[in-house]
Amino acid sequence: MDQRELSLAYALIFTLPDIPFLYYGDETGMRYLPLPSKEGGYFRTGSRTPMQWNSGANWGFSDASAEKLYLPVDSAADAPTVEAQEKSPASLLNTVRALLRLRHAEADLQAEPNLRFLYVKKGRRPLVYRRGAFVIALNPSPVTETIAALPVRCNGTAVFSIGNGSLVRGKCVLEAQSFVIWRTETQGNAD
Repeated sequence: MDQRELSLAYALIFTLPDIPFLYYGDETGMRYLPLPSKEGGYFRTGSRTPMQWNSGANWGFSDASAEKLYLPVDSAADAPTVEAQEKSPASLLNTVRALLRLRHAEADLQAEPNLRFLYVKKGRRPLVYRRGAFVIALNPSPVTETIAALPVRCNGTAVFSIGNGSLVRGKCVLEAQSFVIWRTETQGNAD
């Protein structure tokens, strides 16, 4: 998955009523390294490599020589680091932070069982659902998608977005690989 696809996946995960789990390195897009099992790590060993903090030696994890590290670091020149991503407002790290702040600030986006699907078609995209006072739309496809009418009115101003989406006279237009959260004009679960 590329950074945009990971951002869309996290946006979905962090706006569903479950309790999401985020393991270290996921927030920057650290890659899985195919490594032999170490001390019972089995297939998870490649997900337990050192955190990539900055562009320094061993990506800022340690100044020890590489052969002394318990697990190796990603040797790719483009390995994602916290330092690089903190500088970019559109980075995966900052997207995850924004999503977590929004989820924490809005009770309707927390673990409450208030999920209602507004637009779902088997094998089709996009997906539109409601969480209390919010309508959430996800279009993971590489083309713009349009929904003729939503069964709830929104104020039209996005609370959060990845990519672009718009509401015009009840019609929802979502550009390719986009995710948008709108606040409804009515509060709670009432339409």
